[in-house]
Amino acid sequence: MDFKNKLTKIKNKIGINKKKKRNTICIVGMSAGIGVTHTSIALANYLHSVQRKNVVYIELTDQSCLMQMFDGSRGVIKGIPTCKYKGVDYITNCTVREAGQILAFCKEDVIVDMKELTDETKDIFLQCDTKIVVGSLQPWLENKCVNYIRKILKICDAKIIKWVTINKINKKKNYILSRLSWRYMPYIENPFLLEEEHFEKLHNIIA
Repeated sequence: MDFKNKLTKIKNKIGINKKKKRNTICIVGMSAGIGVTHTSIALANYLHSVQRKNVVYIELTDQSCLMQMFDGSRGVIKGIPTCKYKGVDYITNCTVREAGQILAFCKEDVIVDMKELTDETKDIFLQCDTKIVVGSLQPWLENKCVNYIRKILKICDAKIIKWVTINKINKKKNYILSRLSWRYMPYIENPFLLEEEHFEKLHNIIA
């Protein structure tokens, strides 16, 4: 089976609608180093390589960890410099004002890699169609997760958030954690090089 037919078979299996409208996705973590950038890159590459979407990746921070990777093709979107890598347009060191411009006027799918949810960045989080919160449910992080969830629920309904965990859930978990519908982030060694086994799990995160 050639790649094109194989990709069509995968799309049919996970129910991808070719006419699906543009999606804006914001991903934020409950703590630093939890895997927000890893998850964001994986989803951006899934949307581009499998769903064949044009994707803009926003790194919403003034201290980029991605800029050093890019030395190839460069462009501009709405007056904002971008770097293209494996078909995805990356905007590093993006400000809140620039992110708002892209979300408001860009026609492509957008992934916002949000380092921290603050009073300044929360409007970007609320503006996105799909809101993803990534956390670890390890026992020693349980209290931190609960406090973070309480903070988010002050600005947003739990039902419209995609809650993603990087580890399995303990059946005896905290009451607040047990009330949420959790999705699992698959282990992906290199988010720039996805395997077929990852597609359905990534699709389920944003579906």
